[in-house]
Order: sequence, then structure tokens, then C-alpha cells
Amino acid sequence: MLRIRATHKIYSKKHQYSNEYEIPVLTAGKSFLLGYTNDTENIFTQTPVIIFDDFTTDSKFVDFHFKVKSSAMKILHATKIANIKFVFYFMQTIQYRSDTHKRYWISEYAKLPIPLPPIEVQKAIVEKLENAFAHIDEAVRHLKAVQTNIPRLKSSLLHCAFSGKLTESQNQSHEVQTLKSVVGVEGEFERKEGDTSPFKPPHPLIKTEIPQGWEIKTLGEVCEILDNMRKPINADERGQRLKKAENRYPYYGATGQVGYIDDYLCDFEAILLGEDGAPFLEFMKNKAYIVSGKYWVNNHAHILKTKENIANNKFICHFLNILDYTPYVSGTTRLKLNQSSMKQIKIPLPPLETQNQIVQILESKFAHLEKLAQFVNASLENLQRLKSSLLNQAFKGELIC
Repeated sequence: MLRIRATHKIYSKKHQYSNEYEIPVLTAGKSFLLGYTNDTENIFTQTPVIIFDDFTTDSKFVDFHFKVKSSAMKILHATKIANIKFVFYFMQTIQYRSDTHKRYWISEYAKLPIPLPPIEVQKAIVEKLENAFAHIDEAVRHLKAVQTNIPRLKSSLLHCAFSGKLTESQNQSHEVQTLKSVVGVEGEFERKEGDTSPFKPPHPLIKTEIPQGWEIKTLGEVCEILDNMRKPINADERGQRLKKAENRYPYYGATGQVGYIDDYLCDFEAILLGEDGAPFLEFMKNKAYIVSGKYWVNNHAHILKTKENIANNKFICHFLNILDYTPYVSGTTRLKLNQSSMKQIKIPLPPLETQNQIVQILESKFAHLEKLAQFVNASLENLQRLKSSLLNQAFKGELIC
């Protein structure tokens, strides 16, 4: 049903790839496209084919000219009795454990039976599958666009919050757009008509005007720095201590919980801000987070607690997650935010009552976005299951009468 073509004659000997070149170099593994080459010798043109990774059993359908970069690749042609797409779709239903390092095609895969209807029925099944998959892929594309924009929406909400626009009355000149109007827009949540400029984080020096009644304060002015309460314990020691422990407490690091420990050093709500190992220059990722209850912190995160009647922990935490840290961090391969630089971070600070209002609005909107994210993730999983279900129906003879 399938014929194998040797790959040594179309093997690409060049290791440099460029998007300026035109000839794709393929591997049958998950990466599939390695890049583009200008090596024009012995390009494979007898497509369509299936390329099969002899070690991982990954397979891809290819209907364009190419060269290969893997000696483990098998190039499979269909014989006259088989439709190449029908065989490819059947191969996607095979679940094979390929955790042993060996070649699978000749030893096992080629011997698997396949339910093969007449060639015209194969074509009809392929057509029905591809029509259904086209609709599924379109739905997936839209869902992934929403998925991509959720972090941007959060960032844009924060931008509105710290410019004072989130709490302005509705009769002000600006408008905050709905989710539907924002999906697909490059990172904007609040936009004036005709404005297409990309969203940018607040400048670290807060050069823009602040609303009336707000002040510019440094982090050192509004927070207690409790780094003296940190203590690093390595994973082996924590593991040994937990074997005898009656209780387990969260053990936190630069970007979140990294394990458990048998004791605690803190028992209050605090902001943990990465000292090193945090994604300081990755705008869409968090650098600070709130912790509460009983916990332990290692030396990779600063411990901050807002001063009473001055600031709200969550308000400060939200600001720290939208700040541009470029002027404050040092280092090359592993950026570090030392305590001295951290204290100098400037924050636009409204009255405490306004901070509380902003936090309430943000948390309400973030809750809606979290529900949206859960819906998108569940929908993507359901669509993948639908594809699998359609394939199973196809090869049980249930897809067409």
C-alpha cells in the first residue's frame, strides 16, 4: 500500500538556513520545518508524500518540493490501491509508544493492518474529513487569537488603571472598548478613534501627567522591605525535613511557589517581587505576586508589605507587573533587581480609597478574562477531541453511508 523512497540523495548537506532562500528543509519530527536552503541539487519533487520519523513515529503530509535533514526519515508514496491522504489520516489514529530508541517502520509500523475501502470511498472520506477539519481549523484560529490577546487586554487594563482612566466617570472624552472590539488589535484596550499605535508600558520615571490628587512615590516610601525574613533551603534538605513533618507550607521563589517545607517564616499578606530569575524584560509576564497565610521565601524574591493607610498590596503588585524594569535591573545573562534599585522605583499613587476602587475594578475584570481563558482552553481541547472522533468514525465506516 505504501512504497518507501530513500532520502540520502536529497539530504541537505548545508547547515545554514535563511528566510531569503526558497527551498524548505524538512524533518519528520515535531519541528517539521528546519529552515530554507539555497541547495538546489536533488530537490525532492515527487509529491504528495508522507514523511515518517523512524524513531519517534511522527508523520507529516507534504505536497510541496523539499529537501531533508534527517537520515531517520522515511518518505512514503501510496500505491494504486491507496489514497495518500486517506493513509495519512489513518496514521494519525495510531497511538504508539516510541520511548525505546529504535527504528519502528520496518519492525512494527509497516505491519499494522489498515481498513481499506475502495479508492473512490477513500477519496469521499478524505473530502468529508477535510471539509470538517477546515471548519475546525478556522474555529481554532479565532480561539487562539483570543487566547493571544487576553494577556494584552490585562496589560492594557493596567495601563488604564495607572493613568487614572479606569476610574474616570463615563462622561469623560475617552472610551474603554469592549472585548469584542479589541480581539485582534495589537495589545490595545483603550484606544481613541483612529489610534493604531502599539500599546507600551508606563515609563519607569512616570513622565506622563498624573491625575489630580495622585502623587509620585518611591517603592521604598510606600513599602516595608522585609528581605531579612528570607532564607534559602535547598531541595534535598527540604525533602528530608518533609519526611518527618506534620505540616507542609508553601516555599516561594522569584516567580511563584517552587515547593513545600516543614515550617514557615512569614504569616501575613505580602508582595513577592523577583530579585533574580524573574522575566523583568518580558512585558506580558508577571514579576510580582501576592502571598498570604503561612509561608517561607527563599533569597530569589524580595518581600514587600505596604505601609498601613498608605498603599494597597494588590495595587502595588499590579503596578510592578506593568513596569518597565530596564533602568532598574543589572546583569547580562541573569538580570538582577537589587534592593537599592528596587527602593527607587517610582509609583503613581492615588489616595488609598482610589487604590481600593482600582483593585476592585481590576479584579472583577480579570475574573471575567480568566473565565474567558478557561472557555477558550476548554473549546480548543473539545475541537481537538472532535478531530479525533471524526478520524475514528472515518475508519470505522461511520462517516459516510
